[in-house]
Amino acid sequence: MMNSTTQRGNRLHRAQTKFLRFVIEFFTITFVVSAFIPARPTSRINNSQKGKTNGNTFYKILAKSSFLRLNLLPDATSRVDSDDVTSPSKTCCEQSRVEFISPLLHDGYPPAVLEYEHFKKGEMGESRLEPKPILLYLPGFDGTLMAPFLQFPSLGEEFDVRGMTIDMDDRSTFLELKQLVLKYIFEECGFHREIYLMGESFGGILAMEVAITMGLTQQYKNVQLRGLILVNPATCYLRSNLYEIGQTIANFQARNHIISFAEYLYSLTTELVPLFLDEGKAIQQLMAIIASKGLPSVVNNSVREAYMGRVAFDLPNRLRFMPQVTLKWRLEQWLEYGCGVWGNTLTRVQAARDPN
Repeated sequence: MMNSTTQRGNRLHRAQTKFLRFVIEFFTITFVVSAFIPARPTSRINNSQKGKTNGNTFYKILAKSSFLRLNLLPDATSRVDSDDVTSPSKTCCEQSRVEFISPLLHDGYPPAVLEYEHFKKGEMGESRLEPKPILLYLPGFDGTLMAPFLQFPSLGEEFDVRGMTIDMDDRSTFLELKQLVLKYIFEECGFHREIYLMGESFGGILAMEVAITMGLTQQYKNVQLRGLILVNPATCYLRSNLYEIGQTIANFQARNHIISFAEYLYSLTTELVPLFLDEGKAIQQLMAIIASKGLPSVVNNSVREAYMGRVAFDLPNRLRFMPQVTLKWRLEQWLEYGCGVWGNTLTRVQAARDPN
């Protein structure tokens, strides 16, 4: 006969299993339903409407209502208007939905909020807090800040963390994205603010091109770019499984639109998404967290644990569905085109090193 401790353990295990199943089903249903729900409209605000951005602006806060968001911050917005960017493709530029935000402030992370308040006092002469160097994160082709969000609090101890977000319907060109990043860096940092540029996956290719352009262009000569951090840059995309599988999924078309969409959704969830789950380790880590068996090492106090919970509960608002036309565009015009640009740049650099 099982003792009471074993029985309680079994009941706890069953409860945790049910909860895990609920979480997985909830996010799966949310993901599917979001395919039929248009993205929340966003008003376009340019610099002439909100006041020209300059290096004295410490934080740019994305003013959007979101689930369980703490209303601790003043209502301020920062948006880079793509109309200011000279581009060969004006149509895509007009549809651009690219934003630069302070993710820790956006999610109400208390240390970042207190730092912001100290800086505001400094503007009134009540504090002499020196601004930290900026760490600008450029995401993968999904355009979200979800991959590194657990690391943001630790990075925030040394840096003023910023991030670029791109709407799932956005189909800007590679060159437009590069110009938007350059414009943001120039206006936000000026000549007196240090900046580190970090790019992950597709963002790594974009970050390299931005850094090279800054080094070769007189306009950015005095911008204090102190470092370039590359996290799994997608420079080998043309030799990856994503290139082989992604192209097939993105180009599949059936005669019936419903069948075509159903096939795309099935392939997306069963073939493409698993490529980014690290052979199931991400699911195992999620189960360990839900089962209270452990937390990521960077979540080492109650404040960070609460921050992780707020972001996790807001996942339905952040993990938007990527339409097939967007997937096709980003695979071809971002990753494939970006790899070509990087290959040409690398060839020029090698030729300059070895003129013979």
